[in-house]
Amino acid sequence: MRTLTAIAADKAALVVGLKWKHLHNFGAGAKVTKEVREEAKLVQAEKVIIHSVVADSQVLGAIGLYSNNEYEPTKQKRLHSLAVAFVQAFPGDVNQILAWRLGERLSEEDRVAVIIVQNGLPIADEVKTQSEAVQLMKNALGGKMGANGHKVYTNDPVSFYNGQFNGQVVEEQAFIEHISKSNRLSAVPINPVHLLLTVGAVAGIALSGFASYEHHRQAEKAALLAKLAAQDPLPPYEDLLASNIGRMGLERNSLASTLATFGTLKVMQAGWLLEQAECAPGKCIYTWDRKGGTTSQLLAAFPGAELMPESGLGKAKLVLKSPLKQSGIASLAAAVPMSRVSIDYVNTYQLWTNAGLQVQQQDEEKEFKTWPTPTEGDVSQLPATSTLKARPISVTAPFALVQEVVASTPAAVWWTSFTVKYTPSETEKNLAVTIKGNTYVR
Repeated sequence: MRTLTAIAADKAALVVGLKWKHLHNFGAGAKVTKEVREEAKLVQAEKVIIHSVVADSQVLGAIGLYSNNEYEPTKQKRLHSLAVAFVQAFPGDVNQILAWRLGERLSEEDRVAVIIVQNGLPIADEVKTQSEAVQLMKNALGGKMGANGHKVYTNDPVSFYNGQFNGQVVEEQAFIEHISKSNRLSAVPINPVHLLLTVGAVAGIALSGFASYEHHRQAEKAALLAKLAAQDPLPPYEDLLASNIGRMGLERNSLASTLATFGTLKVMQAGWLLEQAECAPGKCIYTWDRKGGTTSQLLAAFPGAELMPESGLGKAKLVLKSPLKQSGIASLAAAVPMSRVSIDYVNTYQLWTNAGLQVQQQDEEKEFKTWPTPTEGDVSQLPATSTLKARPISVTAPFALVQEVVASTPAAVWWTSFTVKYTPSETEKNLAVTIKGNTYVR
């Protein structure tokens, strides 16, 4: 990713293309913390900018990282973040997108700066071609990045607005007016504790005359830091969370459309009666009871199905490819706070039980547990504000009501699988559906 000047103003430049990282241990009044220094060191960033917002009574922070090696030089001496200036210029929008064309619109390959803000924090700050920019915007507007309701701002309404959605044309002056110290990139300050240690060591060397002391001290310090890093469970957990947070459960439309197919499924096929079907991402397993048919006849009714080894004379289990798609959220900051789940969601579950649905939250395990389950380090040492928590939930409903359940499912609940069971009846097609999943909170 390259950092470019999007807007030049006198001695200041508003730049795009910063690497943004949400901060997990960030509180009111916090500025440059250990986490900030570690993130900057990780990508060899010479300058950073810290931006914070208050959401759901919590202070959330993000850090923008800048490296000289990835910057296209400019005559302006002061560098400011266009992403932060964008948020400051339009503070009324929690979720918003800026599509800013860099230069004249001459071809599809022209560069476009795309900034996506969710919950008041930048999550994307990139330079794209026009086609790439349009695709990135579609992903955000379609809810694929963990939020909805974005307002779009652009200096090229023909390409990125054109009255198709909630948008506004904006000029560069709107951002120039907000150039200030609050959006200026600054050098990563030296840790004062490390500075005192260094000064003390130099003084000791000067007084003692032992040139080997500093080398020995640095070796001991490096060994201690390596030991502490190996014991810190947060870095491996963050990597694990990043690789799984986009696959928390089933995409809602995919779940609804897959469930709808059972409304037209024949429960009697080629002399076999459907007992149940279990569906998850990747595959659906259908269990059939033999009522006079043969296995070959059943397989012929379902082209592409595989017969499971545990099938026998009286039962057959067929595996078919599942159309279910997985989805999730963009970051931990986009997760629903615990405070909202405790009251708002109970009301929904009460309405479900009023309709005769069975709702189970595993009351014997009321505590939410860290998700995904860490594979390294001591889980108890993870900061509570840096983890995503999950608690199992399941709902059993008649097939006629299951689509209403999916449509009214709270945002923090992500379904992961479902089972459809058939009970023979002389009067109707009696299907019951059990959907299983998790409630996720931060």
